[in-house]
Amino acid sequence: MRVHGRGGAGAGTPTGWPVNYYTSPPGSGVNGTTANQVSVLGFALPAQGVFSTLSAYISVPDGINNSDIGIYNVAGTLVAHIGAQTTSGNNDYHDFAIVGAPVTLPPGLYAYAWTSAGSTLSIGSNAGIRTWLYNANIAASVGGALPASIGALSISATDRHAQFALF
Repeated sequence: MRVHGRGGAGAGTPTGWPVNYYTSPPGSGVNGTTANQVSVLGFALPAQGVFSTLSAYISVPDGINNSDIGIYNVAGTLVAHIGAQTTSGNNDYHDFAIVGAPVTLPPGLYAYAWTSAGSTLSIGSNAGIRTWLYNANIAASVGGALPASIGALSISATDRHAQFALF
């Protein structure tokens, strides 16, 4: 992908946009879940992306209760999610189809979100890399499904990030 043309200003637009892959830095931490509550961790998407799959690092799955994982924009609107479902397999990335895929996300700040009808699900995270938002139990959920809106998000800097990929 070419992002800079020779000749300075006016040399042409970048090629290869939009991107079709985003991954967060690796980590080794865990974020748990409170039943019927939404938790979020911020991330920045540097370029427009078109995605059909969310790959979530599941530390501890919940094979009994429905859980949902997704993305909110800064207005607090759900823009992508996997839909309420049980999860399996631990300490690894798991690929989930995004409901209504493909989704196009413009560059900007977003929140990676998760919820569950139970308290078993834990997602991978890592401390030590600064991000713009972390908020556990920011909003209520029902039946393990992320709500359509959680209200506008504001900057609340933290040294924690989620482990996931979009492609």
